[in-house]
Amino acid sequence: MSNRTHDDGHDARPAKAAEEFADAQRGALLVLLNELLEAERAGARVASETAAEIGDPELHRLVAGIRQDEAHWCAVLVDAIRSLDATPTHATGAFYEKAMAIDGLPERLAFLNRGQRWVVRKLQALLPTLAQPDMHHALTQMLVAHEKKIGSVDVQLRIKGGDAESGVADLSVISWAGHIMRCKGHGYADEEEKTNCSASGSGPRAAA
Repeated sequence: MSNRTHDDGHDARPAKAAEEFADAQRGALLVLLNELLEAERAGARVASETAAEIGDPELHRLVAGIRQDEAHWCAVLVDAIRSLDATPTHATGAFYEKAMAIDGLPERLAFLNRGQRWVVRKLQALLPTLAQPDMHHALTQMLVAHEKKIGSVDVQLRIKGGDAESGVADLSVISWAGHIMRCKGHGYADEEEKTNCSASGSGPRAAA
């Protein structure tokens, strides 16, 4: 069995194997970076549409800040992908549709945090394997920012939940603008919403 050699007589197989391994690593990295980009793009859209429906000023600032962060990290990921001489995906992750199908604001924010935690886990696994210093630095910042935002959302969810338990307010304080409008117009989505509207003073029973 003959060995493949360069013109200088050296075995070419180790070099070719190393090249193939490097190509495989690059391919796997690009897959993950594009997955993260799709997820961040979905998160930005969810946060943008959610912020537009929030009346609570503090919560609005938090969710609007998430939207700004997600848009920034989309740009960072695009740069990372292009640095590998590849074209970034233009797709938006399925997370967007799943999140926007959730009607309750607290539940949607909790789901948004689940998405943020998914990103954190992916970054924690990726960072130790990165050989590119600039990319490592940028994605480390991305990891830290996501961890901070997760904590901030968790705090707000606990505060709103605590208010409900103490009787100061219930979760309708941070309910969707659409829910309030349906209450005022008495165009209830279902019997449960009709009951909630009446109990909160927005329905016909309270008006009577």
